[in-house]
Amino acid sequence: MPMTVKFSFAGSVLCYQKRGIWTFVFPTDEVHPLNFSDDGGYTYSELRQEKMNREIAVSVDNPVMAHPNPHDSFPEILNMSSDEMHGTTGKKSNLMIKPKKIPGRELIIMTVPTGFTGPTTETDDNYWIEQVYPPLAYRPLNRKVAKQVTLIVELNQGRGLELSFRDTPSIPIGTYDFHDDTHVDLIFNNDCGGECKQHDDFSHYYDWVEDQVKIEGRPRQFNAGKDPHTYLKDGAELVSPYGNCDPAGSEPPPEP
Repeated sequence: MPMTVKFSFAGSVLCYQKRGIWTFVFPTDEVHPLNFSDDGGYTYSELRQEKMNREIAVSVDNPVMAHPNPHDSFPEILNMSSDEMHGTTGKKSNLMIKPKKIPGRELIIMTVPTGFTGPTTETDDNYWIEQVYPPLAYRPLNRKVAKQVTLIVELNQGRGLELSFRDTPSIPIGTYDFHDDTHVDLIFNNDCGGECKQHDDFSHYYDWVEDQVKIEGRPRQFNAGKDPHTYLKDGAELVSPYGNCDPAGSEPPPEP
């Protein structure tokens, strides 16, 4: 029987499938440190390294599925390339990969060569979208979106699965040897818990992508989230306009 590895992603993460590979981009800062843990009790907290963008490579030996495949649940992820937001030109996304260096923030990019998206956990249906530039009033989305995304990777007998930073490949983040008919949970949490006080978390996605459509020389930008955002701190329920750390996707993927 295959070994099953489930990746769970929560908080600020942009995900898309491109050229046969899953890509997950985590904008990080002091309140979005990207915490990693597994169901074996191991925690490698705060994958973020200050003032340094990093790449995580996931090595998968002998996967059941040779190529990635979106599940029926993938449309539940808020799609930045939908007509409700940046849209497409022809069959290509209007989003363009254009990394930016923002003081106090870094990017962690993880690539996974296989797997299919699994069921998602959804927000309430009070989600909204706002065009920030040029400014337009926010409007309700009138549907639920994913607040957590899962990726399922199945492996046949072999060396299993390993995660490592590309700049330090000899020091794995996690190594998971193959064991017949076993299940492993890997959890990546980039949620700030409402601690982002300067600006809305959604704006961090533009550290990685930019709209190719320019208006008076500036690219369009959007914001999205729950209204109002409610979170728990020290047992008390608090409300904040920030802390809308929910995953986003891009289908079709950003160019080039």
